[in-house]
Amino acid sequence: MQDPGASFPPAQDSTSQGRPGQQAANVLVPLLLTLIVVFVALEVGFRVFYPLIPLEVCASDPILTHYTCQPYLVYDKPLRLGYRYKPGYKVEGWWDPAKPSLGYLEQEVEPSDRSDAFWFTLQADEMGFPNDTDEWREQVDLVLVGDSFVIRTAPKTWIELLEEQTGQDALVMGAPSWSTLNEIAAVEQYALDLAPKWVVLMYFEGNDLFNTAQYIERRASGLSWKEFDMQACRSTGDR
Repeated sequence: MQDPGASFPPAQDSTSQGRPGQQAANVLVPLLLTLIVVFVALEVGFRVFYPLIPLEVCASDPILTHYTCQPYLVYDKPLRLGYRYKPGYKVEGWWDPAKPSLGYLEQEVEPSDRSDAFWFTLQADEMGFPNDTDEWREQVDLVLVGDSFVIRTAPKTWIELLEEQTGQDALVMGAPSWSTLNEIAAVEQYALDLAPKWVVLMYFEGNDLFNTAQYIERRASGLSWKEFDMQACRSTGDR
């Protein structure tokens, strides 16, 4: 006979242990939520602080280069200019042309014991063009339009020299990898009403040739420049 006063361990409730599926869910759900939060944080973080993305990573893919590492461009539709800087955009910092990574080159070509660093400023005016003020002008004598030729990546560029020698302030219009057709569209849309005396259009018989073909192809598609490139990226991924 059992002693009525004897104590016995309480009966175990099978529900307190949980089923194996429930135990797995208790582990996997928090893990999945953590991964989602980390992914969103990285995605948003790199979009906001895109300069933190290593240059080697940006240079690894043209879509990544243009649309993740350069989120300071805006795209028109229907396509005329193609793209330009965000109006009022400004960035500044130290820039060293002697660093090969800035030109997507290997470290071996870096000159030893050399630095050409200077304080670089890129200012876009209220129309989205790289000028040293955010105010648009109502009349100009000299218009300079081009691609990366019109970006001031030196302490003193040919633009400042031209202004000094002509005694005229230049209105600069352009963006990296523009073609002649982008440039003509910019002059027609923004410069003609200013009645300039001179329009100087920069041209390079290298990449400007296929940049022109890119412009024609994207304009014919009816998409914006970015939509066209992203569509091509998705199509490549589907194959």
